[in-house]
Amino acid sequence: MVITAIPELLKRQANEESPRTPQRRRGFVWCYKIDSRLCSSVSDVCSAEFELIAHVFGSDQTRADPLEGNEPMPLVVARALLQRVISDPINGLQARINDILASIDQRGDFDAGSKKLDTFVVIHEKASGLFSLLKDSAQKMILKETAKKSVDSDLKNKGLDSTSRQSQAIARNAVDLDKSGCTLLIPPAPRRRDSTLAEKGILEEYRAPVVPLDKQQLLKSGLNALLSGPLKQSVLLQPLVHATESLARARLMFSSGKKKGGETTARVVCSIYSQMCSFYGEGFLYPIMEVLRDTRKTNPPAQPPQLPFNQDMPAHDLGVEQHFWVCLERLHSAAKAFDREMWAEGRADTGRVWEILERCDDQDSMSKARACRFEFYSELERRGEAAIMKALDSISAHIHWILVSGGEGMLATGANRLMANITGSSAGPYAVPQGANMDSSLSPAVESLVYCLRVQFVHVQSAMTSHSVAGFWTALSMRLYDILVARLLKHYQVSQQGAAILRGDVDALRGASMLSSGSPHDHWDMLQELITLYMIPPDSVKGMLVGPEGDMSLGKGLFGRAGRDQCLVFLSRRVDYKFKQGASLKRSGWAEGLLNDLGLSDPTDHGINIGLFAAERKP
Repeated sequence: MVITAIPELLKRQANEESPRTPQRRRGFVWCYKIDSRLCSSVSDVCSAEFELIAHVFGSDQTRADPLEGNEPMPLVVARALLQRVISDPINGLQARINDILASIDQRGDFDAGSKKLDTFVVIHEKASGLFSLLKDSAQKMILKETAKKSVDSDLKNKGLDSTSRQSQAIARNAVDLDKSGCTLLIPPAPRRRDSTLAEKGILEEYRAPVVPLDKQQLLKSGLNALLSGPLKQSVLLQPLVHATESLARARLMFSSGKKKGGETTARVVCSIYSQMCSFYGEGFLYPIMEVLRDTRKTNPPAQPPQLPFNQDMPAHDLGVEQHFWVCLERLHSAAKAFDREMWAEGRADTGRVWEILERCDDQDSMSKARACRFEFYSELERRGEAAIMKALDSISAHIHWILVSGGEGMLATGANRLMANITGSSAGPYAVPQGANMDSSLSPAVESLVYCLRVQFVHVQSAMTSHSVAGFWTALSMRLYDILVARLLKHYQVSQQGAAILRGDVDALRGASMLSSGSPHDHWDMLQELITLYMIPPDSVKGMLVGPEGDMSLGKGLFGRAGRDQCLVFLSRRVDYKFKQGASLKRSGWAEGLLNDLGLSDPTDHGINIGLFAAERKP
């Protein structure tokens, strides 16, 4: 009977669109069928069958099927009819609606997205009208109030089931990515029906796929392609514009004229927000942030730099080009815009998620939405920190490249080779012989590095908040300090004349580290004091270490401020502290006398643990 009366519902038409018909068109065609014929046919057939059921099974409401308990027989038969027509997992009305939702082109553009939303509005209106007509027909047939309520409940549940699938489709539509702005997508796996559910009579739930950006293609394209594609301002804003349209349509469709809305409205809005968090995070921002991380190279060039850099030319990027920071700033702006345009907590009359859920007074939906919001920003922050740490590693590696490969590689052979013969080790850039000509108060490596750091700071400052800039620049300052101190204590020798260059270098590096206000610089301040050990004659060293009284127990001098072992290790880097005798090194007479006078042993006799001199350790 049902097959004969409603062929467009339960039979595939011979002239129905072939599988090659564009998915968007097929969806609109079925929407037309529901609009023009299907719902009215279902209503007419069910109304007629309700009358027939009442006539055949009589008006005796106590008559019941033993298998169905104590329910009236007309009610049992009416429910079976509705189950067949509406909820059949293969050919029922809800199954056909699911076919429409599943056929939506998930890679369509946003212009088509607006038409799809109109399609969902039509589906909802027709389905709601159908259920209303069916309830009226059921009331005429069934006399008892309890039976009427039972049928009403069945129809309501079926209506909510259909509503849920439409709300999921609206949420799915909100996450379509604009192909004109970015074509670098990973196609989702084809959606397959679960035949086991259909065999059990269970209608399969519609699930929106995630269509993430293809990271491999983005890595090949480079940061310029990111800025002109996915991170273009229009592309970043369009998902938010259409998501807010989805919120507005959801309120019109599911509020049922109520000013505050209800549980259905809250559930739909929560679903839209959850889908947007999934798309904007997992499908969009997360892959881009991971690309930023993976494009950082921590290996500097194999060839040493040609120093000093020409400051009339663009500064070296230290492994982190300006486009990296521009991309990071746009991601940060997109995350803020997402919260402002979608959540908008505390802002009245916005029609955004927080306000809608607050008015609906649905605590379950509110808690789910808050959890989605928290997960979205937590995951984005975690990936952002990983990208920034990779940038920090890259800058640190290039700092080492400039100071070590560049600074030590360009040393003049004559005087430094002479110092190496005297001291028995590589003298480094600060073992300047007495009376040597100095063209600059800074070493070429530090002069070039400071120039690059100042330019880099401008880019960093434009991409992050002041608090984040302070944290990043403090970490960079400590790494810079550790690189310099490690080379000084293990490889360099410092003469009195070279100490002036070292002092100038430390002052310049400290100045670059202080570009960010609020960053601690205690490690640089202490290093400035320790450098004075290289600038004074040997007979003044004891007073500098223990104070003018000459009493170490008073805790004055550098011993009291920096610690005994740290001071003695720094002192050991003076060019006159040791000299080469045969195949070994021997302490000079004034150094032996100082240690005996203080009653201390030389901590460098057993090697130097550079970790004890790191910037993060307090003296």
